[in-house]
Amino acid sequence: MKFLLDANILFGALMEAHPFHSPFRRWLSAHQKAGLGTCAEVRLAYLRLSMNPDVMNQAPLGASEAWESLESFLSGVAPMLIESTPPREKFVIRAERHRDVQDFYLVQLASDAGCRLATHDARLCRQWPDHTERIG
Repeated sequence: MKFLLDANILFGALMEAHPFHSPFRRWLSAHQKAGLGTCAEVRLAYLRLSMNPDVMNQAPLGASEAWESLESFLSGVAPMLIESTPPREKFVIRAERHRDVQDFYLVQLASDAGCRLATHDARLCRQWPDHTERIG
């Protein structure tokens, strides 16, 4: 089974100080041969988070450093790029909160690509059990 990584998995796997860094890295190592990938939205979310002083404990990465860390990691671990498509009603109308919209869209992308969404979000996994896998 192939997996689309959500932003929290990608960010946690790249940031050693993240509380789930080790379990995320172990999971990635165990599933790498199955096929791991990202999409543009997840890549941009990683860049946004790693450059945010509040998220990075007042030590944000610069754009170049964030980009290099992302590219280096993805080339070795998750080289697959899942193309973005327009959101579809089937997925987004199930959103109950504003935060659900992006998550449900990632579920759609994973489903369309024949993948499962790898996420740490237990609520998302309960809402979409056939399309997600909880990590950590």
